[in-house]
Amino acid sequence: MKQIFNYHTHTYRCNHAKGEDEEYVLAAIKAGFKRLGFSDHVPYPGCYNHKSRMNYEDRLDYYASMKHLKAKYHDQIDIVYGFECEYFEDFAKYYHEIAREVDYLILGQHDAFLRERSVYFYRFQPEDYPVYEHLCIKAMETGLFKVLCHPEYVLLSVDHLNDELKTMFRNIFMTAQKTGTRVEINLNGMEKGKKIIDGQKTFAYPNFEILKIARDCGCKFVYGADAHYPDKLLHFSEDVQTVEATFDSLGFKIDEDFTV
Repeated sequence: MKQIFNYHTHTYRCNHAKGEDEEYVLAAIKAGFKRLGFSDHVPYPGCYNHKSRMNYEDRLDYYASMKHLKAKYHDQIDIVYGFECEYFEDFAKYYHEIAREVDYLILGQHDAFLRERSVYFYRFQPEDYPVYEHLCIKAMETGLFKVLCHPEYVLLSVDHLNDELKTMFRNIFMTAQKTGTRVEINLNGMEKGKKIIDGQKTFAYPNFEILKIARDCGCKFVYGADAHYPDKLLHFSEDVQTVEATFDSLGFKIDEDFTV
């Protein structure tokens, strides 16, 4: 395993991750990372006490903490910070504004619209295919998002990879290739365990069958820890080894030099 960076790291501010910011940095240093990217769930003005994102005002504390840690550990690790975002068309202008405040944005489309509690695409249905495709494509076409995170997340509620679903993914990955958006091999999905899809026991994500479509579209890949607690970074190399041989044998192009 050569990848010595991770750009998918959360903080306690999103209300479902644990650990202090500095604990993640220390874990990353111990694990041998050369660069650590924090990308907590993006806040929205007027959105408070959400179970999956920080309050809007908390972003200032987030920025201050990142700048402090960047300076404190500058001789041991390079720290960058940004946000993991859904793309909601009502907030198209906002993403451009928030992008100017941080180093980078990544796309993790959990929902179709901003809501207080539930996660829409956790209950993925055929009528949702065009919605998911449209939002992912629109987001990547803005050029704001460096990585397409866990695109197969929606398979958590899918037990059959039908042709319509595969076409949806192919259209998404063709846009990723065209825009230079890296496709994430999300290692956090393995913590959710395997499920039965088309009669086979497999991970919903990372999912080899769907990611092969991305490979065939010419996409480049990066591994993402999607760390919600510091020790996840310590286990990064072990998690990569779990899937690395398969991805290598399938001819995946891991972008070891990718920077945000």
